[in-house]
Amino acid sequence: MHSKNKTVNVTKIRFHMMESVLLHHTFTPLEGYHDSKWAVWEKRIKDGHRSEEKSISRQLEKWKASAEKGNSHYDPSAWIEDDYWQTSHITNAMYAALVVAIWADMEEMLKGVAGTCIFALKRKDEVPYQFDKIQRFFMKEFSLEFSNLAGYEMVNAIRILNNSFKHSDGRYRPDKSKPHSLVPPDLAVEWKLEESSAIEYSKLPVGGMVSACYEFCTELMERVQSYGRIKVLM
Repeated sequence: MHSKNKTVNVTKIRFHMMESVLLHHTFTPLEGYHDSKWAVWEKRIKDGHRSEEKSISRQLEKWKASAEKGNSHYDPSAWIEDDYWQTSHITNAMYAALVVAIWADMEEMLKGVAGTCIFALKRKDEVPYQFDKIQRFFMKEFSLEFSNLAGYEMVNAIRILNNSFKHSDGRYRPDKSKPHSLVPPDLAVEWKLEESSAIEYSKLPVGGMVSACYEFCTELMERVQSYGRIKVLM
């Protein structure tokens, strides 16, 4: 009895910590996005990009003024074009880093939920650490299909975008024989994803991604806690 009570108490605490602390600290619904850490970082990236473009523009104006006075015969247009490209390239990489960070936090959240379930069920299994293995775990233990949860399409797209940046030089290279590697057609059109082309991470809806992760994790935890073998411990 003592062991059972301990399992009940720890399970309650762990789910409470994930819901009230970890989830709300990590992700946020769309209406609260502007007050989130993600919005702060997105603003820093935007401000940095604008600041660099202004700096390039000021430098160009100086050259123009010098040329008008006959003090310079150097044409900086090629340099300016390259500098604008480099600025956009770095900005895009910074947005890609945001996507990678979102996915890293998402994986940690999923592993946390899986780990709590394994503890509650008194299993000796290792906590699954890859998305496909995590999916199989929840299907096996709870008959819970990830694709039926709120926000799944966006969440899976984040995973694909993360992998594209880390393993495909930031290009969208889906394997058509593997449906899970394809971004849903409506999102692919909205995000202007073309096969083998560079992904414009700076044009992606970071707020929508964060919100989708929040919705997905919220429903996942609700569904798991309503499951018979877990519900009796709550």
